[in-house]
Amino acid sequence: MERPQLEDRTKKVAHVSILDMDAAQMEKLQHWDQEMTDVMTADMRSWLILEVEKSLLRLFLIMKLPLFNKAKIFIKLYGCCPDGESKAIGPDYAGCPSTTLAPFLLGGTVAPSKISSCALPQDQGAVCASGYKLVWYYDTTEGRCSQFWYGGCEGNDNRFATKEQCETICVEPPGIGRCYLPKIEGPLRCDVPQARYWYDYNTKQCAAFWWRGCHGNANNFGSWEECS
Repeated sequence: MERPQLEDRTKKVAHVSILDMDAAQMEKLQHWDQEMTDVMTADMRSWLILEVEKSLLRLFLIMKLPLFNKAKIFIKLYGCCPDGESKAIGPDYAGCPSTTLAPFLLGGTVAPSKISSCALPQDQGAVCASGYKLVWYYDTTEGRCSQFWYGGCEGNDNRFATKEQCETICVEPPGIGRCYLPKIEGPLRCDVPQARYWYDYNTKQCAAFWWRGCHGNANNFGSWEECS
């Protein structure tokens, strides 16, 4: 709709004082004012209705996506990842950042390569767009699992989403997994030295070492016979 007619009316009445208007002019001004209000109200109403309709349509289309519905189910069933932000897509934090439980935990056993990674030093990796995440690693100096900030990319395999995962792999793995664990003497503050034995999977032999009496892992035997 063109509006020159409204502008023309404005010009016609703009130079006339309201005090000088007669009844006919006042009625004409009131009619013009009402028409202006009606036009503006109609335009605003149309714009608001259009915006609401577009928003509802976008929401409807998003909710129809299969991934949207699956995400809602996953969130309800499996909750959040240990980072408190990502959503798990399966049990045991499946699909979470820095968690790859399936490749090294199969059938109740642990891959030797994953167990041997417990001897690796802490590695925060590179910082990704997702930012830092608080995860766990096995501290060979302390002989226990500790937390550190992981950058989100790269790093090494001595990294776990939870303390439970770290201890399951690096402290007391199932089956014969203990034989792949590194030798841990324990922290210096532990002052109860004991002669113990550990199995060196590289040489395939048992060897003696001094254990300080606290912390450590399951690759710690009281006798040569027990180690063998």
